[in-house]
Amino acid sequence: MKKQILVLCITTLMSGVSLAQGNGFYLGGNVGQTDFDECADGFSCDEKDTGWKLYGGYQLNQNIGIEAGYYNFGETTGKNRFGKYSVEAEGLGVALTGTLPLNNQFSLTSKIGAMRWDADGHYRGRFTSASDDETGTDLFYGVGAKFALAPNIDIVAEWERIDDVSDVDHVDFISAGVQLKF
Repeated sequence: MKKQILVLCITTLMSGVSLAQGNGFYLGGNVGQTDFDECADGFSCDEKDTGWKLYGGYQLNQNIGIEAGYYNFGETTGKNRFGKYSVEAEGLGVALTGTLPLNNQFSLTSKIGAMRWDADGHYRGRFTSASDDETGTDLFYGVGAKFALAPNIDIVAEWERIDDVSDVDHVDFISAGVQLKF
């Protein structure tokens, strides 16, 4: 019993030291290109748009953190001789993040989490029009790189994918931005 209590105390102290080694809170913003993997049959489509996100997180230790953010994915459009449609999407995501420091300035990153998305679709044809608003929660994940420009400023580049947004198989988001550490 004494050994178990000792192991528990040592583990608790080590986790406290591990948490103390984290970088703490950060805020960031990215801008980039979204790519909607969706084009209705018989339509010519523009599946790419400008997207952006604002996010914040907490680095628990050197390798693990948590992050939450708002994503605006822009829209995808399509048209044919009978009409045109557009789908705009946005979401709120929460993820577990991983960081692999390669040296004092450069790190590789990854994330996996869940995103609550909202997609607004509109169709306007010669004789009809329709609108649809859908929401859902799906998996999202990504990889990236981070460069420490200064002790409290990082430049980031990321690729992220959110699966199954409305009728869209997935949305890819390639972005770059800045993180401010506190």
